[in-house]
Amino acid sequence: MDKDYEVEQEAIRIAKEAISTERYLNRSYPTHTIEQEQYLNDLDRGDDDCRKGHPHKEGQSHAYDIAYGARYVLEQMQSAGEFN
Repeated sequence: MDKDYEVEQEAIRIAKEAISTERYLNRSYPTHTIEQEQYLNDLDRGDDDCRKGHPHKEGQSHAYDIAYGARYVLEQMQSAGEFN
């Protein structure tokens, strides 16, 4: 394949993605299932618990564990001066 063709195809893909994203953001109906809402809530709880210095709660959902761990890693990197 030539480079111009690849670039053109990538531009088309990005444009299609932007259009579908705009449609998604401008929809007038609920977008999340109850399971998705719970997942997002668990992400928020895990992040919030770690940010406030609460110990990790055992037996929580995978989303909670992911968010708690991600916040912990971020704070460790910030305290080491990796980025602020």
